[in-house]
Amino acid sequence: MAPVVMVSGAAGGIGGATARRFASGGWGVALADRDAAGLAALAGELGEAGVGPFVLDVSDVAACRIAPITGTNLSIDFGLSAGV
Repeated sequence: MAPVVMVSGAAGGIGGATARRFASGGWGVALADRDAAGLAALAGELGEAGVGPFVLDVSDVAACRIAPITGTNLSIDFGLSAGV
């Protein structure tokens, strides 16, 4: 199984570019952002490499504790925050 990186702020410029770069290197990319439409577009672009998307504000600690990602069996090997 490919390693997985979680990129928050993935719907934006730097986050999107980071997600694309990891995907092109064979990584699975867990996509997180507050922008549901932007995440959906990027997930469609990345296809199988995109994991999620997870609509999430990583600056909200309480929201992170109940985020949809916590109910998955996803194993994240590395995390990057492009939006905080």
